[in-house]
Amino acid sequence: MPGIARQFEPQITRSGGAPSKYRFVVRCSDCASTDAYEASKPTSNETVKSYFDERGWLLGRERSYDLCPACLARPRRDGKADDGRRRATADILARHLGKPEALAAEVFRPKDTAPPQPSPPRIAQQPKSTPSLSPEVEETLAGMAADLKGLRAAVELMADQVCKLVVLGGQQLEAVARLAPALLQSAEGLSGSLRQVANAVQLIPHPSPAGDVQPPPDPSSGVDEMRGGDPEPAAAPVAEVQSSSGQARGERTAKERTARSTAAPVVVRSIADAKRSDRYYTSIRLPRDLWDRSGFGPDDRLLLDWSGKALTIERATEGGVKPKSIGDTSVVLQSWKLGNLNLDQPKTAGADGSLRLTAGRRSPET
Repeated sequence: MPGIARQFEPQITRSGGAPSKYRFVVRCSDCASTDAYEASKPTSNETVKSYFDERGWLLGRERSYDLCPACLARPRRDGKADDGRRRATADILARHLGKPEALAAEVFRPKDTAPPQPSPPRIAQQPKSTPSLSPEVEETLAGMAADLKGLRAAVELMADQVCKLVVLGGQQLEAVARLAPALLQSAEGLSGSLRQVANAVQLIPHPSPAGDVQPPPDPSSGVDEMRGGDPEPAAAPVAEVQSSSGQARGERTAKERTARSTAAPVVVRSIADAKRSDRYYTSIRLPRDLWDRSGFGPDDRLLLDWSGKALTIERATEGGVKPKSIGDTSVVLQSWKLGNLNLDQPKTAGADGSLRLTAGRRSPET
């Protein structure tokens, strides 16, 4: 049988952390002399062995059997050394390859063959019979199968009903979505109509009492007097007529002012915006007499402010709002920055270009 090849372990020299030289060393087993082979890269065992063979070394399977060229060329004394080496070589071969005679006898000796033994007869496998179920078990299984069928039918029916409910729910959502714009449009139209009605009611003039109407003077009496006599005596009735007409006009003006103040009370009302629930349009109606006494004019711009306790109306130098309408009996102001403000019969206090309305009684809707 073949032996194991000789293995050579290199001594590696490193330079900068990297291998730079591979050195293989052999030592003679008789004289302890050494020899070395160096390479710059890893080398196979065959290359190293051929190098030392060329230099005359006899390399054994182990280092203890290596011989240098000088020991191989040295003559033997009485043949003892040669006999010892031969015995050592024979022992090595016997140890690794065995005794040749015994090996040959082992290889070429006829082997005894045992007679074939009959195989045991095969036992025919009988098919396994399925155990039969009792009538009670079969009845129970049949009932379970029927219940499962009924349960499946119930689940399918439930799934069908759920699908129908989903369809109906989607239709309801679509109907509600279509209804919302219509309701919003109707609310906008209704609120616009109510605002128009409120503005029209505020702009309706209030008639003065019947007792305040004075009949116009008759000019024929003055003309007749001027024609019948001297012009100088006729001047007195004309002056009297003029003074009486001026006094009548003054009385009518005072009565009209009184009628204005009595016919047009102070009213503050707010209406919610149809598009924005948090926004309110506030309308303020003031008597014309209060407007004039507070020093306001038709071209003034006003600042409206609600402090939580009083509503202040002041003449503005910059910005502000203009009156919505100025009539003979009332003045209407509008703003959407006062919030939900509703006042009935507020207390008024006015100065030059300023008016303050204090809540006397708030309406129940606030």
